[in-house]
Amino acid sequence: MDKTFILDKYSTNNRTPVFVDLSNIAYRSQFVFTPDKFITKQGIPNGSLFGVCQNIKTLVSTGYEVYLCRDLPVTFRAELNENYKANRERDDGSISIHKLLNEAINPLISELNNVHVISSEGYEADDMMFSGAKYCSHNNIKSYILSTDKDLCQTLDNNITIAHKFTLSGPQEVVTPDSEYYKKNFGEVHPSCLPFYRAFKGDGSDNLDAPVKRFPKDLLLELCKEYENANNDNIAEILLKHKCSKKSHEKWMGMLISDRDIFTKLYTNYKIMKLSEVDFSIEKEDNSANAFNKITELYELWGFRKFVYKWNSEQI
Repeated sequence: MDKTFILDKYSTNNRTPVFVDLSNIAYRSQFVFTPDKFITKQGIPNGSLFGVCQNIKTLVSTGYEVYLCRDLPVTFRAELNENYKANRERDDGSISIHKLLNEAINPLISELNNVHVISSEGYEADDMMFSGAKYCSHNNIKSYILSTDKDLCQTLDNNITIAHKFTLSGPQEVVTPDSEYYKKNFGEVHPSCLPFYRAFKGDGSDNLDAPVKRFPKDLLLELCKEYENANNDNIAEILLKHKCSKKSHEKWMGMLISDRDIFTKLYTNYKIMKLSEVDFSIEKEDNSANAFNKITELYELWGFRKFVYKWNSEQI
């Protein structure tokens, strides 16, 4: 099924879409639901899946339509920079998080009509959240993104809000361009300018270095404004057209324009950090025999199984 499924679903049940950063939730959960307590009788750590299930339960019970956004392996970003995310921890005890989610997530949600997985070959969960939320926004549907990743702040607009978590009381630690969180991290930089802005800053969590250390903030803000007005990806043209407002800025601009290595690093950072609207698919449900029971038994997710059966009985 393609992305028009989202509109069809919304027109049927009017449930606000939430695009969930699946890997982010699973990764953070392993540090909350630690292997010393969350482990099956067979010795399989199940804290990551337990955290994912807790989030699904909360979102479903509070009336949202849930879209779990999945990372698919080998993206163009890794091809642009072989060190991209090379510093990330990847283990959930004995099994990698990606392998765990690939094996478990479709069976886990196979019994829930309001939870879906979306993906696109060669793209990450960030791209799926950006694409899904923007698709909703273009159709005047308000949506949420559930993630703590600052990369997603470039998605924000009048119809899109980021929440760092959800409780039964609703979205918590909400991020908008007017929120304290956003202003603390990005000041007055417009969300659409964040890939350009952050390309200069680098990103330690993604193993991306700043092209130029201690680049002047006032100069960067001037360039961001010109990027916003230009509304295109021609970074070289923006840099070449810039008129320095201060003499001290000239040496910095000279480095950007004349040093090929610096410009290449800047442009690579930008291409990696910029999210784009891409086509995506709603993954097929796992219809294999007893899939839900098998996976909840393997990972001993008894509470989630009880919730799903109770929820489905109440919907009849």
